[in-house]
Amino acid sequence: MLEAIIYMNNNLIPPFSTKDADILEYRKALIDFYEKEDYSAYIRFSIDRMNDRMNIFQNI
Repeated sequence: MLEAIIYMNNNLIPPFSTKDADILEYRKALIDFYEKEDYSAYIRFSIDRMNDRMNIFQNI
């Protein structure tokens, strides 16, 4: 939840998803972040999910 608050405080859409594949991708990205200090998978995941959510809002 802290992550979502940080996104919202910066006027960004939090990268939420309930799809199993997205949850797995998110967890792998977090592991890379903590174990290897590699932010790239996490950033890619966040941008992809934000784009998905923006596309949903555009189609409303």
